[in-house]
Amino acid sequence: PGRLDAALAAFLLVGSKLLSLLSGAGETETGLPLPLTRKIASTIGLGEVVFVRRVASGIEPLGTGIFTAQALLQADGWVFIPAESEGLPAGATVAMRNLP
Repeated sequence: PGRLDAALAAFLLVGSKLLSLLSGAGETETGLPLPLTRKIASTIGLGEVVFVRRVASGIEPLGTGIFTAQALLQADGWVFIPAESEGLPAGATVAMRNLP
């Protein structure tokens, strides 16, 4: 990937699992279930990594699309939206995975 956020998303989805298996660590983390404070909209047919930050009432999505390094510094974790989903409504409980 040519962008920092795309490279990070590829590592989070593929690279971290590969490293975990090669090192013998076994399963990767399943994520911490937390409620969304705002909805996440997603395009059907496109799996997306959405960066989020912790707030008092749960987690808040930082948006989708291209992220600058400055925006990525605000993220505490990430969630994966599968390709068959249109997104998630506010209040939905999702598994937030921590950033490395």
